[in-house]
Amino acid sequence: MSRAPRRGSGLADLALAVGCTAIAALLVQGNGGIWEHAGGGDLHVYFVPRFVETVAALRSGRVPLWNPLEFCGEPYFASPQVGVLYAPTLALFSLFDPRTAFQLLWVFHVFVLSWAMVAYLSAYVPSPWARAAGVAVALGGIPWAPGAGGGMDAPGFVGGTAWFAVLVLCWDRAVAAGGARGGTRWMGLLALAAAGQWFSGYPDFAMDAAVLLAILALCDGRLPPSRRLLVPAIGLAIGAAIAAVQLLGLAEAVRESVRVDRLPYYPGIRRGFAVNSAARLWQRVAALGPAAVAVAIASLLRPTRTTVAWAIALAWAVFAVTPPLSLLYLLPPFASSRLPVGWWHMACVLLGYLTAAGVGAFGVRRGRLAAYAVAALALLAVGDAARTLWRVPEALPQPAPDRDAVGRRARELRRLQDEAPPGTRLLGVRELAGTLEHGLRNAAGYDPLVPRRIDHLLDPLGVEMRRTRVRDLVAHPDVAALLGVGIVVAPEGNASVLEKAGFEPIGRLAGEVALHRPALPRAYVVHAVAPVADEAASLAWVLAHAGEARSIVAVEPGGDVADAGDDMAAPPPGAPADEATVVADEPERVAIRARAASAGLLVLNDTWHQGWRATVDGAPAPIARVNHAFRAVPISAGSHEVVFRYRPAWLVPGTAMSVAGLVAALALVAAPRRRAARASHSSQRGGGA
Repeated sequence: MSRAPRRGSGLADLALAVGCTAIAALLVQGNGGIWEHAGGGDLHVYFVPRFVETVAALRSGRVPLWNPLEFCGEPYFASPQVGVLYAPTLALFSLFDPRTAFQLLWVFHVFVLSWAMVAYLSAYVPSPWARAAGVAVALGGIPWAPGAGGGMDAPGFVGGTAWFAVLVLCWDRAVAAGGARGGTRWMGLLALAAAGQWFSGYPDFAMDAAVLLAILALCDGRLPPSRRLLVPAIGLAIGAAIAAVQLLGLAEAVRESVRVDRLPYYPGIRRGFAVNSAARLWQRVAALGPAAVAVAIASLLRPTRTTVAWAIALAWAVFAVTPPLSLLYLLPPFASSRLPVGWWHMACVLLGYLTAAGVGAFGVRRGRLAAYAVAALALLAVGDAARTLWRVPEALPQPAPDRDAVGRRARELRRLQDEAPPGTRLLGVRELAGTLEHGLRNAAGYDPLVPRRIDHLLDPLGVEMRRTRVRDLVAHPDVAALLGVGIVVAPEGNASVLEKAGFEPIGRLAGEVALHRPALPRAYVVHAVAPVADEAASLAWVLAHAGEARSIVAVEPGGDVADAGDDMAAPPPGAPADEATVVADEPERVAIRARAASAGLLVLNDTWHQGWRATVDGAPAPIARVNHAFRAVPISAGSHEVVFRYRPAWLVPGTAMSVAGLVAALALVAAPRRRAARASHSSQRGGGA
């Protein structure tokens, strides 16, 4: 059985969406809001600092491509969950303080989700009350979706879910208008929504949305299958092209990250999401809300092609990481997926569609027991959603850090860094909260895409995202020095252990001690190299000879510099000492004034990455990867000016693809107006004749 889609009133849909958004915002804010309660690790250490830094960089006229403060330097676009080019984030954090901007970003996503669901359901469910119930169920399910409090402290999760609802709306309207031939405007809007989903943050949402949209298209019966699939295929492809400037940078960062090494870890997490028992299945039903699930099942008692399509898509989303559906994760790009969180968030939207359909199918008819039962279940589902939104601030486990206290601590550490030799890095868990916002140079960081080779060197020190094992640090002080770590912040109880390893106390910070030990200079000259065969050999050599790094460096094959050892020689007796001074230190440009007594390598103890280019006295120079993770250029005897510039290879083609995709999407949106204008012009000419 199939129903002809209806079209609701645009103003009525907008008013209903505004009402749903206002109620959701009042429920969350009325119980304290999510800023003070949301995860101190993710929101306040990872997301907000990057939002603030991105806006500050753009205001200064700089596109932030490189982050020099974490992990001895890493690509700024390597933060996949942040979405550094997401327009709503940039606009809100440009106009408001971080707290207000974050709250408004959440409200914005809730409104987008509400409006898209209401507008889409208006074609299938005439009752405003039923559509509002569907929106409530979706909003109530999201907080219990896995990962970062269901998106309450991870804005990209709510954003990815909201744009999925917009994708479904645009696809449906494009097909209703005749597909690729008649629905060009909606196909262009679908492309813009797909780009919004990519830019908003977590990549898995866009990947999962493509699968769910394909399921809906295959189950639809309004057009031949090829034309049904053509609409989402064209729209999603153009959307990905618009996001190319971010996606290409992310792909490059993934290749150089620990994610490649730790892929076996992620299937284990996916298995944790899989349903393998009746108890686990009931847990999922309980998370979605038993009353809402019951109303959704009721909608299938009076099925239409559309409700069946929603149900199939919902089943896939719930069981996506359960065999046999999990076979999808053997294929790219799903094989590289870190956490399968997108499915569960978007399942809430699909459940909302079915809830609205169930309420609309039965209504409240006098004397009909089933109708009263469905209405009662719907009220329970809406009440459960409201209770969930009210409890969100209480349910999130981590309180927000005291931003004033973090600022005071970071300023004191910045003072200690400024008093230490230039380029000195620090190591300490609590310092991650102030690294980006306060300019602390950190050997570690807070990012799911840690540069792989830096992670190899941090691992012997016992450094993880939320802790550092002092016993490991004490056992490898030369490795810490190689990473430029000259300041360590540790609890007072561990200070004596670090002092025995050569660290000296230089300051106290609220129950902790800052200790100093001389580190390797950030820039220096060497005149001897140790050729190594590959990445594994370079790591082994560095761990065994970290204390000799000031005089000899390991160099891997693959460049002109690998053979430069033949031209090097020890400085002649009585020659002036080598010098290397950083004279310009910008995120994407580092200039060094160097003087070498004889031919050698100028080493910069910053992360090697393939996007960096170097010049020596204005002439291009090759960059070697030395000591496993760092970079160097060959220089001859004498004085030189060496400049490193970060110009990633993906920047120009990625920008070109993004511009071309945006032009294509806007052309599709404007196409009906152009046709109407031409038709009007032709009729006027015909009338005049």
